[in-house]
Amino acid sequence: MKSICFVTLFVMSISCSLAQDSISGVFENGISYMRIENYPTAIEILSKVLKENPDHGYFRKGYYNLGKAYFLNKNYDSASVILNSVLIRKFSDNHKQDEQYISDSYYKSLACYNLFELYLEIKQFDSAFYFLDLKYGENLYLGSCGTGYSYLRKDLDQARVLIAMGNYTEAKKLIFNTLFRLDEILPSEGVEILKSLYIKEGKYRNLKKALDKSSKKVYMRPTDKGYNNYYFKFQKLEIYLGSIPCLDLESKECREEFVQSIKRSEFYIMIDELSRMQ
Repeated sequence: MKSICFVTLFVMSISCSLAQDSISGVFENGISYMRIENYPTAIEILSKVLKENPDHGYFRKGYYNLGKAYFLNKNYDSASVILNSVLIRKFSDNHKQDEQYISDSYYKSLACYNLFELYLEIKQFDSAFYFLDLKYGENLYLGSCGTGYSYLRKDLDQARVLIAMGNYTEAKKLIFNTLFRLDEILPSEGVEILKSLYIKEGKYRNLKKALDKSSKKVYMRPTDKGYNNYYFKFQKLEIYLGSIPCLDLESKECREEFVQSIKRSEFYIMIDELSRMQ
């Protein structure tokens, strides 16, 4: 009799596991339609499976992705409602049984960024700034790259809003802050944003000449931590070059090294390409 009960329970647990796996597969199927930009189908699948399985471990992931699918499909009102719900909703313990546990703050951070993108797209700039500040606030997930990366990332995102608002000077200030950071991703993104901005302005004929002149005028500013920060000015705006040991700015060799490091940058290469366009 005990053997029969054990077998019965074992079969039931397998059936339950298979059912959970099947539901998880439906969630992933809905998300897969987003990858091929079939957002209406993704919305249909995710809406149905979320309604029928409100206690499933994939609920949080599916709920966030439903909001994102609405956003990408330009259903902004529905996207806003769902993504805002992600920020205030209390998920149950069942919702935390994903394949790999991810904290609620992670999904809230993603929802904030999608809301930022949404309001930027529809030109509601105050709301865009609000959700950007919320994403990078102390109480939300800042990203695996660390807070330094995150705040530089915020500079680029703020610059995108300022460009959309027509405030090009303030946008350049923020982008210039990222151009010579050691990270390989941020400078590239900053350069691309700057390139589109210069093209929009239509004023890039003499940029290379001005940059060559500016690169020869590097200056330093000591910090209270015992090292020096190095800068140069371009278009009347300060560009941070880094905290580099050594350097005797009175030395011709030292100044030439700065000039060459600027010429090797993606920023300089982009300016050179623009100058050749006219």
